[in-house]
Amino acid sequence: MNQNDKPINWHITEYLDYYCGLPQAPEFAVLLKGQWGSGKTWFINNYCEGSKTNQKKCLYVSLYGMTSFSEIEYEFFRQLNPVLASPGVKLAGKIIKGLIKGTLKIDFDGDGKDDGTASIGIPDINLPDYLKNIDGSILIFDDLERCNIEISSLLGYINNFVEYQDFKVILVANEDELVKKSDSLKNSYQIIKEKLIGKTFNVLPDFSSALKEFINELSDSNLKDFLKNTELIKDLYEQAKYNNLRTLKQIILDFNRISDVLPDKAKKKSDLLQELLKFVTIFSIEIRRGRILAKDIHEFGYEQISRKYKNEDTKDKSKEQQIREQIVETYTMISFSNSFPSSKWWQDFFDLGIVESQELQQSIENNFFEDENAPNWVKLWHFTRLSDDEFEYFLKEVKLEFAERKHYDLDIIKHIAGIFFDFSELKFYCKTKESILEDTKNYINDLKENKKIPAKLSRKSEDIFNDNYEGLMFRGRDIKEFQDLLSYIDEVQEQVNIEAMPSRAEKLLSIMQSNVGNFKKMITLNNDSDSIYCNIPILKYIEPNDFITKLLTMNYEDQLRVFWNLSDRYKFDSINNEKLFLEIDWLKAIRDLLADRANQEQGKISKYKLEELKKYLENEVINKLESSQAKNTDTTLNEE
Repeated sequence: MNQNDKPINWHITEYLDYYCGLPQAPEFAVLLKGQWGSGKTWFINNYCEGSKTNQKKCLYVSLYGMTSFSEIEYEFFRQLNPVLASPGVKLAGKIIKGLIKGTLKIDFDGDGKDDGTASIGIPDINLPDYLKNIDGSILIFDDLERCNIEISSLLGYINNFVEYQDFKVILVANEDELVKKSDSLKNSYQIIKEKLIGKTFNVLPDFSSALKEFINELSDSNLKDFLKNTELIKDLYEQAKYNNLRTLKQIILDFNRISDVLPDKAKKKSDLLQELLKFVTIFSIEIRRGRILAKDIHEFGYEQISRKYKNEDTKDKSKEQQIREQIVETYTMISFSNSFPSSKWWQDFFDLGIVESQELQQSIENNFFEDENAPNWVKLWHFTRLSDDEFEYFLKEVKLEFAERKHYDLDIIKHIAGIFFDFSELKFYCKTKESILEDTKNYINDLKENKKIPAKLSRKSEDIFNDNYEGLMFRGRDIKEFQDLLSYIDEVQEQVNIEAMPSRAEKLLSIMQSNVGNFKKMITLNNDSDSIYCNIPILKYIEPNDFITKLLTMNYEDQLRVFWNLSDRYKFDSINNEKLFLEIDWLKAIRDLLADRANQEQGKISKYKLEELKKYLENEVINKLESSQAKNTDTTLNEE
């Protein structure tokens, strides 16, 4: 609204009323221009709806992708003959080609039976003839810049309606794109514009009116009330200096989709809805304007960019880092390292279209509905909800639990350490971050010595998102000491994993003997959740003689399958890293044992089988893995 409480484009509406109400066609068209997403189409559609009450007939056509005048003419014909354009009447292709004349049998309801006939005399699809008897209609041509007809021909075609057929015509276009499109044609657009267009208006984004309309289209009355009473979307649009109304509609639709999976009690918490709306708005804006890709949303969960990079020179940052920093600076009050429910959740939503309801609801419970039975560390995580006395009490309790080693879950320990780091920086906790780090390392060492840390083997891709646990983002995760702690935990976990390898390797060997298919799933890269050893050198922990002994108890077909599986294990250079290269010596030991066994079987079929296995292992497994190692070495040297 402007200062007179009128819509932002009120003057355009006022002029169009004047133009369309002229008793005689003025022999010029009106152009409504604006950037893509500024709401031009939304504006003209609303104007057409209002015109119906004033007995004005608007014939609207979007020129997007059209390649011929017959397509344009058919669209007008369709609007003038809605019955013939109904779903049960399949005329489009024939009409466009001008092939229908005479009497048509019509199936109105699409049931395959003729419901009646209509006699129509159709000349060679000549739009002016169609329109001879509909005085007062306004022709509207939208998306001129997206039409595939050469621009000078298109404007000449439209000029025919204005100059010779006495029609009132409204054009809707992104004029900047029209000018670019005609630059190679000696400015044909600019030349024809002087003859065709008598008045030009710049359509400004009418954010408030568009938002109101998009909200009114929702069916959930509670959601509508919430959106009508929050200024959050408007504030974020202003912070982003962004005006695209097409994105605005998508934001409302996405927010509505998310709200559909919310429990009823969550829909009544405005602070929860504000959090969801905040991130769906920001990520929608930044993805649509091209500053980030949906698949990279997790980058905002890895780091608190404004802290991590604030002391670096711009020249030392990658382009992606600079853009992320610009985005953080755009939304100064937003903590991307604590995106609710998590950065992974938002990445899955925008990149894959998934609304992961289980994680969302767990995060809702932990962030907004923690009960009296919630662990003390969870209550302390929500410290802003505590009084001073409650804060002191829960801090004391969590410190005691920490000192007494009450928790064995490393993720809970990370949470507690993160809380301590955060409180230390905020001056709520007297210990330094260095001493907190040392205390936490000692805690983890105690767990390791007491065998309280289980081996954790998972595919690498499943471990890349470590920004939250139990639906709560780790506090202090942007602090250097917290990152040092994560590295230390990784080292300890790796040690535990290595110590568990011999027993796991023994189990894997038994699986190989009993079920070759499951053996393949576990050692090769695939979509199966059992693919836990695809990039872990577990084979080198199998005693070579034990492997040969088990292998030779299997039938020959399964023996071959084992070696085919080994070939599949190393076929992707992308996962053949330094760890898998550690298996080369083990593979050579297996090769040598096969050769020894073959020499012991002179004159037997078994000698032939063993030599075939050895030959395959040498050519299709060892040689290829060594080749991959050489490529890896060359790449590393080139990078250095």
